[in-house]
Amino acid sequence: MQYHDLENAVRTNTHHVLNDFLQLARGNAAVVASGIHQLLAVPGGRDWLLEEIGYGDDDVRRIWVSPLFRVFMGNAWVRDMQFLWNAVRTSGMTDPMVSRLVRTAESIDCDAAADALPDTVSEESVGGSDDAASEWRYLWFQLFLQCGRIEAVLQSDGPDGHRYLTCARAIALIDFAQRPNPLADMPSDGVQLGYGTDAQDMILGISWSSFVRTLDFFRSGMAHRAGNEEEARRCKEFVAKADRVFDPDNDEEVAPGIRIVRVHQPGQSSESQPYKPDFRRNTAIGLAREASGLVDDKRYADAWNTFERSNAILRKIVKDGETGELYDLRDVSEDHAAVVELIRTECLRDLGVNAKLMASCASHVRTEDDVKACVNAMVRYGEAFDKARNSPESKGDLEGYYAIAVTYLMDYDQPEDRETCLKYCEAFYRTREESFAKGTRMDKFLHSCWLNVNGFIARGLSDDTISSERVVDILIRASRTAADVGDSDGYRMHAYFMGSLLDIMHQKNALWQSSGQVSLESVFASSSFEICRLAFKHHRWEMLKSHAESLIERLPQLREPQSVSDVVDAVLFYGFHLYDKDQYDEAVKTLETLVEQIRSRGVDGFKPMAVMEVFRRYASSLLYARRFRDAAAAADETERMIDEIESRGVDADQHQDRQKFMSMIAQVRCLAYLDHAKALFFLGAFDGVHTYLRDMERILDVQGNGFPDDLVKGLSQEIQQLRDQCEQLHNQYEGSVTSDTSDNWTAAARQASDSSHARTDDADDADDAVNDDRLRKARSGDLTAQIDVMGDLLNGDPSHLGDIESWCDTILDNPALKAEADAGDDTALSTVCMYRGLAERLGRGPEAEKESFVWLVRASYCKNPLAGYAQHMLGESYLFGHGVSPDPDRARHWFTQSWDSLLGLATDMSDPSAITMLYHMARNELFRYPDAVKWYRVGARKGMRDDLLQFDRNHVQGDDHMWDPEKSYPLEEVERYAGVDRERILDILHESGYGDGSDDAPDASDALTSLDGIAASLVQARALFPESQGDSRTNEYRSSLAECEARLGFRFTTDEQEVRRTCRELRRRLDFVAKYDRWVNEQLDPQAD
Repeated sequence: MQYHDLENAVRTNTHHVLNDFLQLARGNAAVVASGIHQLLAVPGGRDWLLEEIGYGDDDVRRIWVSPLFRVFMGNAWVRDMQFLWNAVRTSGMTDPMVSRLVRTAESIDCDAAADALPDTVSEESVGGSDDAASEWRYLWFQLFLQCGRIEAVLQSDGPDGHRYLTCARAIALIDFAQRPNPLADMPSDGVQLGYGTDAQDMILGISWSSFVRTLDFFRSGMAHRAGNEEEARRCKEFVAKADRVFDPDNDEEVAPGIRIVRVHQPGQSSESQPYKPDFRRNTAIGLAREASGLVDDKRYADAWNTFERSNAILRKIVKDGETGELYDLRDVSEDHAAVVELIRTECLRDLGVNAKLMASCASHVRTEDDVKACVNAMVRYGEAFDKARNSPESKGDLEGYYAIAVTYLMDYDQPEDRETCLKYCEAFYRTREESFAKGTRMDKFLHSCWLNVNGFIARGLSDDTISSERVVDILIRASRTAADVGDSDGYRMHAYFMGSLLDIMHQKNALWQSSGQVSLESVFASSSFEICRLAFKHHRWEMLKSHAESLIERLPQLREPQSVSDVVDAVLFYGFHLYDKDQYDEAVKTLETLVEQIRSRGVDGFKPMAVMEVFRRYASSLLYARRFRDAAAAADETERMIDEIESRGVDADQHQDRQKFMSMIAQVRCLAYLDHAKALFFLGAFDGVHTYLRDMERILDVQGNGFPDDLVKGLSQEIQQLRDQCEQLHNQYEGSVTSDTSDNWTAAARQASDSSHARTDDADDADDAVNDDRLRKARSGDLTAQIDVMGDLLNGDPSHLGDIESWCDTILDNPALKAEADAGDDTALSTVCMYRGLAERLGRGPEAEKESFVWLVRASYCKNPLAGYAQHMLGESYLFGHGVSPDPDRARHWFTQSWDSLLGLATDMSDPSAITMLYHMARNELFRYPDAVKWYRVGARKGMRDDLLQFDRNHVQGDDHMWDPEKSYPLEEVERYAGVDRERILDILHESGYGDGSDDAPDASDALTSLDGIAASLVQARALFPESQGDSRTNEYRSSLAECEARLGFRFTTDEQEVRRTCRELRRRLDFVAKYDRWVNEQLDPQAD
């Protein structure tokens, strides 16, 4: 069962299939959640889902509340969740047993029912008292809790959210109050504790822990917004009471029936055993937090002693397994041993964290040996934790520990520590790739760790204190591992680091090799080739440019022939890119560098095909850069190189096929002859032109059968076209071909070349806006050139609208566009439609806006990342009512679609435009503070700060005060410009993820006095963002109908019949809603009769 099966089921109105699709969530919840999210946007998808959810049972509901809830909430698809989770809840309410449970829960006063429930609560009314019933109640507890959280996040003003949360709290209390307190009859020295049954886990693991604290936090906010301060106060007190259950240092009664006691074992001092067996790990964590506070206060000696007390508890837990994590009797749970082991290994992690902080204390008040002992203990505990867990978290901890250990030991720089440091460096590289394989990408902290490790190696090689052979071995293994797991960022960082090590090696006039006699230079060169190849393949042009330019600077320093050859091949990819993008002047500079290297070093060390391509492309770039004499000279040299390579024959070491080799030689020779003939044509040397054309024809006659068909056809057309132009000029200027009149011939040749492609319409002014050579290619049918020409005309001049429309029609008629679309690549199609949509906006009228909307819809329904730009513009059309009725909900939908589309461009390809757009959307349209901060930092690191700010100045409507992200603004100033009060500002900040719980996250609390520029602009944009007007269902139908009508009649709409059927259905629904509204108005109108 795949998503397309689900979409087909919606279109064919087939039912009883959703449950099968939901089962996939047990293995990949993200895919299932994304599919359902997309399905909600399909016309008729909501009604279909509503009916399908009604067929679900409790097992299916567990899928909704467990794996799917986390994914939907993580993606902030809260509006979708409101619809889906209410449908799941409603589907179960038809069960009489569920209805009785809800009625019973609503009758319970949670504050009054402490140890005993009301007499009206019977086993039958709550579903029974066995474990199965408790699990069933747990399901409904979660479902009501999640429905309440959704309402709270949406800040719904209705009573539903408070009712759901209150019901969830009462259901939790049923199990808490019905079961006896496990501590009530226990001896004062405590009991062996571990995991219990699901019901007992729910008593304290759920009812009195994070879920209930979250539940009452939301209830408090709802009560506060409703003006019920007394209820808000009670909820806050309950949160504080639940928090204190996990506080090991209180002797008071912290919850009904629960009193925490200190235990003093006979024969042991209070210092060695001052803690109760219950919650021992929490006690240790509490001590560690206290010690961390002492570190912050620079009380290092006290912090050290407090950490030692924490470690004593943690080591005892690791040793004896008596965790005291949950209240439970020994051996009640079948998973007791597994849970004990789980918590024991968690204590290993705690010990590692403590050791890391103790190293900082030791560096101030202890000896160097103490620091080293802490560092080595940190690594040892981290390795033990990773061995037990092998998780992304354990890998992340461990790679940080290795880097921190290297930093500490490097500062002391003792000979006996250097081997240990090298082992830690190698282990860091290895763990980084293991962590990558588990989904952990490089962040700011890990990047700094990487720099620390590299810094130790670079300093050691510079000072000759570590073995270069050992380092090269380590880097070879690390690069191969990065390549094996697909870590392109790590692979590039290894290559960049090797480049910096080469500088040190060259300064020392040394040769660093691995134990297998593989040189550092050769590893760097082969890695650089692979980086450029992949960048070229995946169109990551900025990366290709950056790496190629650095290689060009390094090329003269390289000594080994094979390394030089690899680097030339790498830079050649950049030359290809410049040539393909018609950047001929830049291509000449790049290729000229490679030509000089081949000239100075000789052909022997280079691949024959690379040599021929370098010289041929160099000559061709000179030709199209209009340096005709230089092009002719370069073509002569190219032909000599081809002759030399052909005379040497097939390289036996390369196991080449002779026939294939000779065919490739002939193809390159034909292309070189063609460029040479064109250069001579522009120089007026027609005899030479005819000579080269005849040579090309002879090659095609003899060896043409081995050429690709399109190459033979293209060369034949070029030969005929060039020959016709020669004849035309010969007839016009017969007898004038002399060396003294070559300039006249050059001018005539240019005129003939231009006139042969002259257009017959009145677009001469528009032609000035585009590159002549690109225009020539476009008129000859080159799809890429046609799209580029269309884009060049989008310069804001309304007079170009007719030419843009003409080019759009030409491109849509181009068979190459249809071939790409049929092959599943609609990138060009979406670009053309987006350009047309942008152009129509130049019309400045309602009809032009409607036409713009039509083309933006067509672009937005394409399935490629670049469609994200059109999707954003379509969202703006809905937001501001350009060409369509305003619909903020639909605007958010398309902004979210744009976000998902552009995320890959920004993450994988570092597209500056995508980074700018993601920052803008997170800040001004989707209101995601953490994402806005993230993409601003990414852009700022890339030198894009001014671009980010300028984009906002140009695109944020209604904002007359631009906020600098790197400045802080008083809250009063934000209130004044945003036009909202402090309470609303705090609500917006909570809603946007400001203060997400991480250590470095800002605090959106009542004590807030100022905001950074990103938060301030987000608050202002959210306050100005229009709210939905009218019935949301009617708006949804109207917007969906407008999009379907835009797609009707478009030749590239592949599901025309389905779109037409959807239009009919949407019109029927809108007609029904209109009739219903009229009927309601008639009933309410006293004059209706």
